[in-house]
Amino acid sequence: VYKRHGLGEMLEALRGRCEVILWSASTEAMGVLALNAIDPLRKHFDHVIFRDDSWFKDTQAVKYCKYLSQLNRNPNKILMVENSPNSIRFNKENAILVPDFISPTPDPALPMLTQILLSLLATSRDVPAFLHTHPSLETFGLIRRNKFGVPLRRKAPGIFHRLRIPTRTHPSTPRLASPRSY
Repeated sequence: VYKRHGLGEMLEALRGRCEVILWSASTEAMGVLALNAIDPLRKHFDHVIFRDDSWFKDTQAVKYCKYLSQLNRNPNKILMVENSPNSIRFNKENAILVPDFISPTPDPALPMLTQILLSLLATSRDVPAFLHTHPSLETFGLIRRNKFGVPLRRKAPGIFHRLRIPTRTHPSTPRLASPRSY
Protein backbone atom coordinates (compact mmCIF):
# COMPACT_ATOMS: atom_id res chain seq x y z
CA VAL A 1 0.00 0.00 0.00
CA TYR A 2 1.41 3.36 -1.06
CA LYS A 3 0.53 6.60 0.65
CA ARG A 4 -0.37 9.33 -1.82
CA HIS A 5 1.85 12.42 -1.82
CA GLY A 6 0.33 15.06 0.47
CA LEU A 7 -2.08 12.74 2.30
CA GLY A 8 -0.44 13.03 5.71
CA GLU A 9 -0.24 16.81 5.45
CA MET A 10 -3.88 17.04 4.36
CA LEU A 11 -5.14 14.85 7.20
CA GLU A 12 -3.06 16.76 9.73
CA ALA A 13 -4.39 20.10 8.42
CA LEU A 14 -7.99 18.86 8.81
CA ARG A 15 -7.49 17.24 12.22
CA GLY A 16 -9.74 18.86 14.80
CA ARG A 17 -11.19 21.30 12.26
CA CYS A 18 -13.88 19.09 10.76
CA GLU A 19 -15.27 15.59 10.86
CA VAL A 20 -13.34 13.26 8.54
CA ILE A 21 -14.96 10.01 7.45
CA LEU A 22 -13.16 7.36 5.42
CA TRP A 23 -15.90 5.82 3.27
CA SER A 24 -14.42 3.16 1.06
CA ALA A 25 -15.84 0.70 -1.44
CA SER A 26 -13.11 -1.71 -0.31
CA THR A 27 -13.95 -4.74 1.73
CA GLU A 28 -13.02 -4.43 5.38
CA ALA A 29 -10.13 -6.87 4.97
CA MET A 30 -8.56 -4.76 2.20
CA GLY A 31 -9.55 -1.43 3.69
CA VAL A 32 -7.90 -2.13 7.03
CA LEU A 33 -4.58 -2.71 5.24
CA ALA A 34 -4.82 0.73 3.66
CA LEU A 35 -6.02 2.30 6.91
CA ASN A 36 -3.06 0.81 8.77
CA ALA A 37 -0.71 2.39 6.23
CA ILE A 38 -2.28 5.86 6.19
CA ASP A 39 -3.48 6.23 9.79
CA PRO A 40 -1.80 3.61 12.00
CA LEU A 41 -2.53 5.55 15.21
CA ARG A 42 -6.20 6.08 14.26
CA LYS A 43 -6.02 9.81 14.91
CA HIS A 44 -7.22 11.25 11.60
CA PHE A 45 -10.57 9.61 10.86
CA ASP A 46 -13.64 10.11 13.01
CA HIS A 47 -15.45 7.20 11.35
CA VAL A 48 -14.51 4.46 8.91
CA ILE A 49 -17.03 2.82 6.57
CA PHE A 50 -16.17 -0.16 4.39
CA ARG A 51 -18.16 -2.00 1.73
CA ASP A 52 -21.40 -3.24 3.20
CA ASP A 53 -24.92 -3.49 1.78
CA SER A 54 -26.21 -1.12 4.43
CA TRP A 55 -23.91 1.69 3.21
CA PHE A 56 -23.97 1.24 -0.55
CA LYS A 57 -26.96 1.26 -2.86
CA ASP A 58 -26.24 -0.75 -5.98
CA THR A 59 -28.34 -0.93 -9.09
CA GLN A 60 -27.70 -2.89 -12.24
CA ALA A 61 -26.06 0.15 -13.82
CA VAL A 62 -24.22 1.60 -10.79
CA LYS A 63 -22.04 -0.23 -8.28
CA TYR A 64 -21.00 1.18 -4.91
CA CYS A 65 -22.94 4.42 -5.08
CA LYS A 66 -22.73 6.49 -1.90
CA TYR A 67 -25.75 8.39 -0.59
CA LEU A 68 -24.92 11.31 1.69
CA SER A 69 -28.32 11.10 3.36
CA GLN A 70 -27.11 7.93 5.10
CA LEU A 71 -24.62 9.97 7.11
CA ASN A 72 -27.42 11.89 8.88
CA ARG A 73 -25.58 15.19 8.48
CA ASN A 74 -26.58 18.49 6.89
CA PRO A 75 -25.94 17.77 3.18
CA ASN A 76 -24.92 21.39 2.57
CA LYS A 77 -21.98 20.89 4.93
CA ILE A 78 -20.70 17.59 3.50
CA LEU A 79 -17.91 17.34 0.96
CA MET A 80 -16.99 14.05 -0.70
CA VAL A 81 -13.58 13.52 -2.26
CA GLU A 82 -13.71 10.65 -4.73
CA ASN A 83 -11.94 9.16 -7.71
CA SER A 84 -15.00 7.29 -8.99
CA PRO A 85 -17.87 9.12 -10.70
CA ASN A 86 -20.15 6.18 -9.88
CA SER A 87 -19.68 6.69 -6.15
CA ILE A 88 -20.89 10.29 -6.30
CA ARG A 89 -23.52 9.90 -8.99
CA PHE A 90 -26.36 11.12 -6.73
CA ASN A 91 -24.28 13.69 -4.81
CA LYS A 92 -22.38 15.48 -7.57
CA GLU A 93 -22.97 18.93 -6.11
CA ASN A 94 -21.14 17.90 -2.93
CA ALA A 95 -18.15 16.17 -4.47
CA ILE A 96 -14.73 16.72 -5.94
CA LEU A 97 -13.32 14.11 -8.29
CA VAL A 98 -9.60 13.55 -7.99
CA PRO A 99 -7.42 11.62 -10.43
CA ASP A 100 -6.83 7.95 -9.75
CA PHE A 101 -3.73 7.23 -7.69
CA ILE A 102 -1.60 4.91 -9.75
CA SER A 103 1.95 5.10 -8.41
CA PRO A 104 3.89 6.51 -5.47
CA THR A 105 5.23 9.28 -7.74
CA PRO A 106 4.33 12.70 -6.29
CA ASP A 107 1.40 14.45 -7.92
CA PRO A 108 -0.23 17.81 -7.11
CA ALA A 109 -3.74 16.51 -6.40
CA LEU A 110 -3.76 16.32 -2.59
CA PRO A 111 -1.71 19.49 -1.94
CA MET A 112 -4.20 21.33 -4.19
CA LEU A 113 -7.12 19.66 -2.44
CA THR A 114 -5.75 20.64 0.97
CA GLN A 115 -5.78 24.30 -0.03
CA ILE A 116 -9.36 23.99 -1.30
CA LEU A 117 -10.49 22.29 1.93
CA LEU A 118 -8.83 24.93 4.10
CA SER A 119 -10.51 27.65 2.02
CA LEU A 120 -13.87 25.95 2.50
CA LEU A 121 -13.34 25.68 6.26
CA ALA A 122 -12.52 29.40 6.41
CA THR A 123 -15.91 30.33 4.92
CA SER A 124 -19.48 29.88 6.05
CA ARG A 125 -20.67 29.01 2.55
CA ASP A 126 -22.52 25.82 1.75
CA VAL A 127 -20.43 23.17 0.01
CA PRO A 128 -22.33 23.17 -3.33
CA ALA A 129 -22.07 26.96 -3.70
CA PHE A 130 -18.40 26.94 -2.72
CA LEU A 131 -17.50 24.18 -5.18
CA HIS A 132 -19.37 25.85 -8.02
CA THR A 133 -17.28 29.02 -7.78
CA HIS A 134 -13.83 27.86 -6.62
CA PRO A 135 -11.15 28.77 -9.19
CA SER A 136 -9.13 25.56 -8.66
CA LEU A 137 -12.07 23.42 -9.71
CA GLU A 138 -13.54 22.87 -13.11
CA THR A 139 -16.94 21.53 -13.92
CA PHE A 140 -17.48 18.96 -16.61
CA GLY A 141 -20.13 16.60 -17.79
CA LEU A 142 -19.57 12.92 -18.23
CA ILE A 143 -21.16 11.30 -21.23
CA ARG A 144 -22.55 7.83 -20.68
CA ARG A 145 -21.83 5.47 -23.54
CA ASN A 146 -23.16 2.07 -24.48
CA LYS A 147 -20.89 -0.96 -24.97
CA PHE A 148 -20.15 0.20 -28.54
CA GLY A 149 -19.02 3.66 -27.42
CA VAL A 150 -22.13 5.44 -28.68
CA PRO A 151 -23.25 8.30 -26.38
CA LEU A 152 -26.51 7.68 -24.55
CA ARG A 153 -28.89 10.62 -24.54
CA ARG A 154 -31.09 9.53 -21.65
CA LYS A 155 -30.41 10.26 -18.00
CA ALA A 156 -27.11 12.07 -18.43
CA PRO A 157 -25.16 12.04 -15.17
CA GLY A 158 -24.82 15.82 -15.15
CA ILE A 159 -22.11 18.16 -13.96
CA PHE A 160 -19.16 17.11 -11.81
CA HIS A 161 -16.40 19.13 -10.12
CA ARG A 162 -12.79 18.07 -10.49
CA LEU A 163 -9.40 19.51 -9.69
CA ARG A 164 -8.01 21.86 -12.31
CA ILE A 165 -4.54 20.30 -12.47
CA PRO A 166 -1.97 22.07 -14.63
CA THR A 167 -0.75 20.13 -17.64
CA ARG A 168 2.70 18.61 -17.71
CA THR A 169 5.51 21.08 -18.15
CA HIS A 170 8.42 18.67 -18.52
CA PRO A 171 8.64 15.33 -20.31
CA SER A 172 9.81 13.58 -17.13
CA THR A 173 6.79 14.78 -15.16
CA PRO A 174 4.46 11.81 -14.65
CA ARG A 175 1.10 11.94 -16.38
CA LEU A 176 -1.90 12.00 -14.07
CA ALA A 177 -4.78 9.67 -14.72
CA SER A 178 -7.92 11.47 -15.75
CA PRO A 179 -11.29 10.60 -14.17
CA ARG A 180 -12.91 7.65 -15.86
CA SER A 181 -15.71 8.29 -18.29
CA TYR A 182 -18.59 6.06 -19.24
